[in-house]
Order: sequence, then structure tokens, then C-alpha cells
Amino acid sequence: MFLPGVERPDLPEFMTWEELEQLPEEIADQIELWDGRVVCDGAG
Repeated sequence: MFLPGVERPDLPEFMTWEELEQLPEEIADQIELWDGRVVCDGAG
């Protein structure tokens, strides 16, 4: 689930682990990569 008050950035459909690590921790903690595809926990 996304944290209240934390704005979701526009994310690409695919990312590398290096790109994910460059995001703010509160955003990166809510994202998983499945074969490079961005999957956001709680995204509807």
C-alpha cells in the first residue's frame, strides 16, 4: 500500500535495479521488479 502523503512519481513500465535504487527510499520500498517490469504494491 502506498504511504499517505507520498506522491507517486510517474514510473516507466520497465526499470533496472540500478534505476530503482536511485528512487527515494519511501517510493522504492513500494516497488517490485518482475523481469524488469515495474510492479507497485497497492497500485489499483
